[in-house]
Amino acid sequence: MIFLISSIYFLLRGVQGFGSGDKWLLGSISTIFAYEDIFYIFLLSCILASLVGISILIKNNKLLNFKIPFGSYLCFVSVIYIFI
Repeated sequence: MIFLISSIYFLLRGVQGFGSGDKWLLGSISTIFAYEDIFYIFLLSCILASLVGISILIKNNKLLNFKIPFGSYLCFVSVIYIFI
């Protein structure tokens, strides 16, 4: 799933959207959780990272080309998902 999204993003924008570490991290997380859980973890990580990114954009109007470390959101949501 993340390889497909990363490839489409690269074709549209010409830059890598996800780092290779994010791909490996999601692959290793998928060994712990079921397929359906991975979808929800990925979705919740995207939502959380988007909310943080939007709040950074609102706070700093001039900072448009910043990178958000997505792996930390994957880890955070995975740990929280264990307890849910």
